[in-house]
Amino acid sequence: MRRGFTLSETILSFFLMTFVTLVVVNLLPGNLRASRRAELSLQAQSVADEALEQARAGGFSKLAKGKQAPVESMRNGTRYIRVLEISEVAGQSFSNLKSLKVRVTWQFSARPSELVREVWVSNVRS
Repeated sequence: MRRGFTLSETILSFFLMTFVTLVVVNLLPGNLRASRRAELSLQAQSVADEALEQARAGGFSKLAKGKQAPVESMRNGTRYIRVLEISEVAGQSFSNLKSLKVRVTWQFSARPSELVREVWVSNVRS
């Protein structure tokens, strides 16, 4: 009884392993880009949340209508620019209800990206 592989089995397994390796290697760059894009989006959400929390912490009476000046911040080598806009809620006549909208922009692979978050704040006292 002979032991080992034939030449055709060896060549077939070599081509099969080469094909699998090429598929995996071609998927890596796309996965790395998607992972980086998700990481930057999470960072932008954090920047937006910080802006909203700072605005709410100041108190309802200090929320003046209008756009605030853009604020830049650097996180892990990426520059984020956030703009907070305070307005009345559309369609509502309540003076105790305001809309806080923050827009965060950044660049990824020479493409501009943007995240917008909005919350409504009320001045209801019990």
